[in-house]
Amino acid sequence: AIGRGARAAPRARARSMSAPRAGSEARPGLIRCRAQASSPSPTAETACSSRLTCAEVPRGDTAGAMMTLDDVRVTVGDRDLLVGANLRVEPGETVGLVGANGCGKSTLLRCVSGLRSHDAGELRVAQRADVGYLEQTAVSGSKLTVAEEARSRMTHVKAAQDAVRAAEEAMADGDANAAAMLVAANDAFEAVGGNTVERRVADVLTGLGFAKEAWDRPCAALSGGWQMRVALARLLLSPAGDSRNSGITGGFLLLDEPTNHLD
Repeated sequence: AIGRGARAAPRARARSMSAPRAGSEARPGLIRCRAQASSPSPTAETACSSRLTCAEVPRGDTAGAMMTLDDVRVTVGDRDLLVGANLRVEPGETVGLVGANGCGKSTLLRCVSGLRSHDAGELRVAQRADVGYLEQTAVSGSKLTVAEEARSRMTHVKAAQDAVRAAEEAMADGDANAAAMLVAANDAFEAVGGNTVERRVADVLTGLGFAKEAWDRPCAALSGGWQMRVALARLLLSPAGDSRNSGITGGFLLLDEPTNHLD
């Protein structure tokens, strides 16, 4: 699914991903796929797929949309997975990608999130949108506890905390501008809800069914379904899931089979 963390009820629609017929041209809003159902799924292209902060999201002028695809082609090895892909996702809209196994749904989401590149055409995400990505692998391989993993992508809060510390150090060093820096840093810290982090983590984990005694359990000890819930918590607490903005400056969530393994 592709969508945004909307507070209002989102509009929903589906986009099919099917094999192109001979001589046919891709129509706007339809994603053509050359892979057959029996084709193997592509392997991961980068080592940082579990950390979206490693990625460079493809940004550009979307003319008011959250994301646009114009005649996009995606190739893995010697196979064209997607050919002539066209799509426009509006703010507040939820879009589902439907297609056979191996036809390129996950690969397309990786392109949108910046974890791999597309091979032709134009793919653009709104310049100021916060992008969050839920991988099929959830938190597999994590050595963190449930609570630690849930907090691990709260980069907006960490940046604000770091700014406060830097301003405090500047004050201690006698920097003439330190007072103004500290005021600005504290304002930014409050704006991202820095004082309510633990409550928000608790609310999200509780809402996803985790008993408090499970928060300190290692993710590696959980079943696949519970690991997926940790990944959902991590996404909801990330800048995209926690965004207080709306429209093309809000959160844009990319969910790759989010119900996989859920009990």
